[in-house]
Amino acid sequence: VSNSWQKKASGKVKELLLKGDFEVVDTAYIKSNLGNGTRSSAKIILVDARPVKKYNMGHVPASYLMPDTKFEKFYSQIASMDKSKEIIAYCGGWKCVKSPKVALLLKAKGWKNIKVYQEGMPAWKKSGNYMEVDLPVVKSAVKKQNALIIDARPAKVYKKGHIPTSINIPDTKFKKYISTLPTDKNIKIITYCGGYKCAKSHKVAKELKNLGLKKFLFMQPGFLNGRKKV
Repeated sequence: VSNSWQKKASGKVKELLLKGDFEVVDTAYIKSNLGNGTRSSAKIILVDARPVKKYNMGHVPASYLMPDTKFEKFYSQIASMDKSKEIIAYCGGWKCVKSPKVALLLKAKGWKNIKVYQEGMPAWKKSGNYMEVDLPVVKSAVKKQNALIIDARPAKVYKKGHIPTSINIPDTKFKKYISTLPTDKNIKIITYCGGYKCAKSHKVAKELKNLGLKKFLFMQPGFLNGRKKV
């Protein structure tokens, strides 16, 4: 991204970004470095500087929760990682100071390659990219029965235990199950599989997008987390 960001950012955001001498990246840059959408495949470390509630409701895939106001509490998630690896902070757009604040805190911790995705969540959603959600959203969907929940794991794994109300559509057999999908393209869909290293839910989400379905999310913590809490 060129210095055009300086015309879009609020005065305070601009001040903080210049203070840290941070490079500002755009949505295309984030997408190109996300791998298959899992944390282990991403070429970058993404940190979401927004409050916990907003993170739970939807965030960029592979992101780590790191609210600016609770930075020390959440920093342990990445404390042991290689500080030379590229790390990118984001929050709620051009007027949001949380991402540059977290970037400055990371710099103080010794991180060497820090960038800021300042257009953040508003741009990510506007671009039509799918979002990752956390357990509260899934729990609500189960309770209200207002979403189709899809388990992307193999059938034999699904039968051993799954999130209540979820149906099984294994990523490797997606085409076999197309006829079972609802005809309403606007139905809310949540996919999940086996945790942070599992890409099956991402594969199913991409297949759904190719079919023209518009409202889909995925829960990366998956059933390893959900089985005791949903």
